[in-house]
Amino acid sequence: DAYASPARLADLLKDEDRARAADLYQQAIDAGNVSAYAKLARLVSSDDRSRAIELCEKAVAEGDVSDGPFFLAWLLEKEDPERAKDLYQQCVDRGNCYSAASNLANLICGDDPERAKSLYERAIAAGNERVATFNLAALIEADDPERAKGLYERAIAVGNEKAIKNLALLVERDDSERTNK
Repeated sequence: DAYASPARLADLLKDEDRARAADLYQQAIDAGNVSAYAKLARLVSSDDRSRAIELCEKAVAEGDVSDGPFFLAWLLEKEDPERAKDLYQQCVDRGNCYSAASNLANLICGDDPERAKSLYERAIAAGNERVATFNLAALIEADDPERAKGLYERAIAVGNEKAIKNLALLVERDDSERTNK
């Protein structure tokens, strides 16, 4: 199958033979595999960010509603945060809540913490416990330290080592506040 086979083989080769993987992704694109644009973009992004953006733009223009818009949003977070927010929102609206909801929440948490909380919750419900749980805990710890502790503990349980430090600092702060009362 000229549509899928080159992309599948490229997926297997991308860590060992980047040039061959790039050629195979291009073959898949030439055969009409729109999702291969984002795969090729990921492969070239560290060496050629402009090309990666161009590939993702093509993916979006040709109807990719998953990896293309998500990776394009990720690439644009710093230089065009409003466009990144729109692209992440499109991904969330299409059900990609695992990463897109969390990334969108990261971009808006300073301006709209309530919406960010909701997005983190969606990401957690979609299984993104290690990152979204930690981020939600950090966002709410000043207003709801008890819930934040539970979220940090949950993040620790799924391997988020940064949560250990945050939990320790939160517990220490709580102990200090109780002692000073």
